[in-house]
Amino acid sequence: MKRKVWSMENVLVVEGEIIASGMKCFLVNVYAPQDRYLEKAVWNFITNFMGANVGEYLVFGDFNVVRNQAERSGYNFCQNEAEDFNNFIINSDLVDVPLEGRRFMRVDKLCLKMEKLDRFLVSNGILNSYPNLIGVVLARLWSDHALTVLKEEHRDYGPIPFKLFHSWFLWTGLTSWCWMLGNGMMNL
Repeated sequence: MKRKVWSMENVLVVEGEIIASGMKCFLVNVYAPQDRYLEKAVWNFITNFMGANVGEYLVFGDFNVVRNQAERSGYNFCQNEAEDFNNFIINSDLVDVPLEGRRFMRVDKLCLKMEKLDRFLVSNGILNSYPNLIGVVLARLWSDHALTVLKEEHRDYGPIPFKLFHSWFLWTGLTSWCWMLGNGMMNL
């Protein structure tokens, strides 16, 4: 349920409430500039906004920066930009939601340059309420960016067929039993 909206050149913030839980949350859509100093201004705006407005946060969009060198291929990597972005995430107490599917969101026409620019960052309150959040990178169809979707997915692979605890090997009876039978693990 939407309550208020704020906007700045590269950020759109929507305050609302999750009806099922009554949780006050802010959706922060980011389309970051490519200039490092303008990016820092966006990070500062979001951090200051979070400090002034109490609630849970979902910050998402195209951040135009990577967190480490493995998230970029075919481009020059700027350690300072990555440090600025990582510091923003840490200082804002946000968690980077793991992404499944494709490794890179942005791919050039020749598939020579690839980057992970889009992501979902959530506050701990949202993560505690929805612990199975994952982002999924979908197929890239009409744009140089692939669509990303945030969803909660609980996976249950059924009962675990067998458990082996290291402490069992401390039992004298079990150890001698294993040695008596030869290959203990195979017989166990």
